[in-house]
Amino acid sequence: MGFRKIKLEFFHIRKSFFVYRRGWRYLYNKYVFLPQLLRRDLKFDQTINRPDLSLHILTCHRDTAMTIVAVASYLRVAKVIGQIYFHNDGTLSKSDLALLKKFFPTALVVNTADFIRDYGPAVCRHATICDFRTRYDNFSFKKIVDPYFVSDKRFRLILDSDILWFKHPAEIEANILSDSPQSLMQNNGLPIYATFADGSRTTEQQAMMNAGIIFYDRRNFDLKRLEEFLQKLDLNHPRNLHFADQAGHAYCLNHLTALPAEKYVIKDRVSDRVVAKHYTGPRRVLFYIEGLEILKINGLFANKT
Repeated sequence: MGFRKIKLEFFHIRKSFFVYRRGWRYLYNKYVFLPQLLRRDLKFDQTINRPDLSLHILTCHRDTAMTIVAVASYLRVAKVIGQIYFHNDGTLSKSDLALLKKFFPTALVVNTADFIRDYGPAVCRHATICDFRTRYDNFSFKKIVDPYFVSDKRFRLILDSDILWFKHPAEIEANILSDSPQSLMQNNGLPIYATFADGSRTTEQQAMMNAGIIFYDRRNFDLKRLEEFLQKLDLNHPRNLHFADQAGHAYCLNHLTALPAEKYVIKDRVSDRVVAKHYTGPRRVLFYIEGLEILKINGLFANKT
């Protein structure tokens, strides 16, 4: 573990003790419970019953355990199940890949380093998209570009690895089952604008979208709009690159609406009405001291074969 990661972890430990006052729970769940879980012979796969749906998660070595728990929690509450794709950012080790295969035997792993080699002819028919995906190793461009081209399914559900699921995602599945589905993203709670080279910026509606949860029908993903977004983006600001997946999806998806903020939360505590919570960086500690505790009570980690 490098110095920056050690420094960040000490920050999390201090926050768990002095802000949330559950430091021992954080340490136990992260450094005792999760390693024990990874050694168990569990299967979280569910039978695919919707062959026109794919589920995409971009992950890395650091987030392997988190990813396993996040996807397992989703599959526990979901009724409509599609093909799972894990997008390897290039840092997954052999043991990481073995763990993903152990818990999700039917999942497919896509190496993002091979993306242009494997999908280049289709991608590079769209010159700007191809240029950005080739030029930048940024996770945002992998997340917005790769699922569209990797999957041949009609529907795509893209999830972050730091989201835990507690109830049935009825709003998402209703759109999968709809003849005229809307595109969906999580509500961010506050606007995060992307700025353009001409001095303009994304609309307030677009800025309110969060990329933790993204659902779309392939027909609602406008490649020309995505190219327009990339051509306009002000590349002098790193923030625009970091949030490109968030702003880019909001810009290019047709028929887009936000999921109910009171059910798909970021800051709020997990109440009885909450379907999922996105444990973003500022709240990452709560993934272990709040989310995991609820999943234990709900029986996610009971022995299954």
